[in-house]
Amino acid sequence: MDAKKARRIQQLVAVGEGRGLDWILCTLPENIFYFSGFRTLFYTRFIGVLVPVREQREPVLIVSFIDR
Repeated sequence: MDAKKARRIQQLVAVGEGRGLDWILCTLPENIFYFSGFRTLFYTRFIGVLVPVREQREPVLIVSFIDR
């Protein structure tokens, strides 16, 4: 993960910690791109970025098999 994305994720995690969240699920296309760099033209299928707040783990990009 590059430094810019890592900084964005850290800021999101800080907000989640302040609100007492365990995970944050981003599903808007612009947020998915902002936090993962993943872009697709077809947002008719579920796509998301799952960001752990309390656990020290990497965010997970959730896409359909076709979009891999």
